[in-house]
Amino acid sequence: MTNRMRLYMTRMNHFDSALCVKPFSIMVALSRVVLGLHYPSDVLAGAMIGIVMSLTSMYIML
Repeated sequence: MTNRMRLYMTRMNHFDSALCVKPFSIMVALSRVVLGLHYPSDVLAGAMIGIVMSLTSMYIML
């Protein structure tokens, strides 16, 4: 997490909710692989797309 994102999330009081969402999203991703619904590469590709989109939107917003 970059310092700009941390500063923005702290200012907007979203930092605490982000700490709750991360473990949930990791558990959902792992459950998809364990249950055989997705390949690990699918989950990693989806995670990378999500990370890139979130960083891009944070850059645009700031």
